[in-house]
Amino acid sequence: MFEEGSKGRIRNDVLICRGMNRILFEKDEINPDGSVTFSDVRAEHVLGILHGEVGQILKTGEVDGLCGNSEIIAIDGKSVTVKTNHDKESLKP
Repeated sequence: MFEEGSKGRIRNDVLICRGMNRILFEKDEINPDGSVTFSDVRAEHVLGILHGEVGQILKTGEVDGLCGNSEIIAIDGKSVTVKTNHDKESLKP
């Protein structure tokens, strides 16, 4: 998936916006406690490109929703679990 707009690009559910990465989640991926576990291309990006470690803070957001930060709370092989804190309005194109 690749889309381009005035605020940035979306490629494989990673929003690339003005030189920063934001990992995106669908609403139904976020558990009631705010945690998300993922093991797809986003996890590959976090582990391989961002060199993710437990305790690291990532820029994240919800597709068509709020954005903010998430803390990596667990890494299990190729899976990453984060605790989200999405409390900011997304920029609208």
